Amino acid sequence: MASRDTRGFTLIEVVIAVAVLMTVLAGVAGVWAMTAASTRAAREQTVAMQLARDKLEQLAALTWAVQSVGGSDVLASDVTTNVSRVPATTDGSGTRASPADSLGVSRATYGEYLDANGRWLLAPGSSPPVGARFVRRWWLARTGAGASEMLMFQVLVATVSADAAGSSGAAGAAGAWWRNHPSAVWLCGAKVRRRVAS
Repeated sequence: MASRDTRGFTLIEVVIAVAVLMTVLAGVAGVWAMTAASTRAAREQTVAMQLARDKLEQLAALTWAVQSVGGSDVLASDVTTNVSRVPATTDGSGTRASPADSLGVSRATYGEYLDANGRWLLAPGSSPPVGARFVRRWWLARTGAGASEMLMFQVLVATVSADAAGSSGAAGAAGAWWRNHPSAVWLCGAKVRRRVAS
């Protein structure tokens, strides 16, 4: 007669052990999937924030000044730079006011598409190009007059998929779906004219 210490595992013990192992592995897989999704979203948010900051700096660098010429103040405003191209060209609108809906709809010289690494792909068209991961748009407005005129700008960066979903939803009809969207980055800035020597 065999002793109890040498008989091995019964089928029920093996089934219970496998069930416990499967439960643990399912929990680990779920946590891994959530971590991967969270990491991807955080990376996209970081890239989007940097893309928005870069465009804000580029818009702030456009000429917006007051020059003294012969004792008179002359306003100097860049009205030709196209910052929707890389490198920038001179067939654009510079600091001219943009259409009111330029954050919600891709407009010529007020938007562009970028890949997952933030590299420029194309100025806006009817649809995103292959490989586009982000859409970046901006809005410009002027307020005041003369030497005290202020240039205001807003920059929106969102994933192409969030933009497509937001634009087609009920909030998209109102034109500001990105204000509360977790994956959209929306930055604002302003610039006053500065005095420069002629």
